[in-house]
Amino acid sequence: MLRRINDWFTRNSAKALGWTVGGIGIGLALNAVIALLAESA
Repeated sequence: MLRRINDWFTRNSAKALGWTVGGIGIGLALNAVIALLAESA
């Protein structure tokens, strides 16, 4: 059972890391846009 879980994590870790980094990047970009809009108002 643990070997199957380890195999699954090994196959999907790169994809999960990509989604995580992409999500953080989108969050930072949205935060910057909101900060710029709030500053100019």
